[in-house]
Amino acid sequence: MDNNGEIRGTWKGYKELWESLGSTNEEKISTQQKISNGIKAFSDYMSHADSAYYYNKTYLPKFTDEFWKFLRYFAEKYPYVEILFTKVGGKRNLTLKIDRYWQVETETDWRQEKISCLENIKRVCSDEMFIECSVLCNMQRYVYSEKINIKNMSREKFEESIGQFLEFLKKYFPDKTGEDEDGKISI
Repeated sequence: MDNNGEIRGTWKGYKELWESLGSTNEEKISTQQKISNGIKAFSDYMSHADSAYYYNKTYLPKFTDEFWKFLRYFAEKYPYVEILFTKVGGKRNLTLKIDRYWQVETETDWRQEKISCLENIKRVCSDEMFIECSVLCNMQRYVYSEKINIKNMSREKFEESIGQFLEFLKKYFPDKTGEDEDGKISI
């Protein structure tokens, strides 16, 4: 499997795990606690099964709270990330970063499209989504950036933000990115 496929598979796994925890907050909290207890139990087992692991038995359990927080924010932001990635698909000489965690570098003369995970987990775990895009056009780099408060973010606010982003793209790509047949920007 190529690196892009592996990264997308990891992201899909995060999303599916969050969705599988339950449909209500109470169900999610209950399931998280069961899994956290299972991780602790597995670490205890490993310390008995392999004496070299004994000193590490608290290593995995200490990350469970951070992991659940990350997963919650990831699941909230990822649908918007997928939309943004779709909007830059097929464009050349463009880099899109979201929260400095998700990144896509589109095709250039010297490389294929590359999807990266920049491992900035702390920025994902916030109520803000940070969108950065740079386009190389006629030997000059043009940059777009915006922070969006995603706490209780409405679809309208996201559409407004995407509209600004598509206007930025339209300046540098002749295919009128994101326009419908009436010339109106849509997502």
